[in-house]
Amino acid sequence: MATEIATPEAKALTATERTELQRHEDTIDRGRKAFVEVGAALLAIRDGQLHRETHETFERYVKERFDLGRAHAYRLIDAKLTIDALSPIGDIPLPATESQCRPLLQFEPEQRAGVWQDVVGQFTRRPITEKGIKLEVDYLIRHSKRAPYKALRKKWKDAARQLPPAPPEKAVEPPDFGTYLRRKTGTIEGILGVLDNVPDDVWTLLRQEQPELIERMAAVGSSLVHFLHGKEGGAPGQQ
Repeated sequence: MATEIATPEAKALTATERTELQRHEDTIDRGRKAFVEVGAALLAIRDGQLHRETHETFERYVKERFDLGRAHAYRLIDAKLTIDALSPIGDIPLPATESQCRPLLQFEPEQRAGVWQDVVGQFTRRPITEKGIKLEVDYLIRHSKRAPYKALRKKWKDAARQLPPAPPEKAVEPPDFGTYLRRKTGTIEGILGVLDNVPDDVWTLLRQEQPELIERMAAVGSSLVHFLHGKEGGAPGQQ
């Protein structure tokens, strides 16, 4: 495949480097297409129960033999089946990776070819990407009036109606005044603890550089002392 130089400042490749680049790109292309072969092999093993000599279940077999989780193994199988459904379309690009097939899996197998044609038609001037495919499929599902998309919208709405109602939120009782006061007292004690650990030279610098801050702190402290002494004989709010 041809490779464009990214910027005018990029240095041209030597003939040897260009050959090396082509080899690596071919390797990547083969790897991207291998998901179909892997899916086909997994499908044959699962449907033929070829795992039965060593493993009772297909899921345990793929996990212990290939370290493949159940979900990913089935996604590879679904991707292979999706490519099979798209292949008769003709001369249009097919999904290049298993992840590019995923947005199509929410449709019935017989609908996927038509959906893929709709999606590919939006990529005439830009590369086909996994994110772009998902965005286009989501847009079609939400806005298209064609049957596959309308059916899926209805399916989503029906599924949403089956969800159990959310449990009512429990009312939270406000704390009583004693609890409130203990919390605030703890905050004040924490502030005093921080202030008590400020080095003397920092206090000296603060008095020189920000005397108004020191005065404000002293006024707040003095007001708190007078308030508390004034309330010793009665409940808050009484004189």
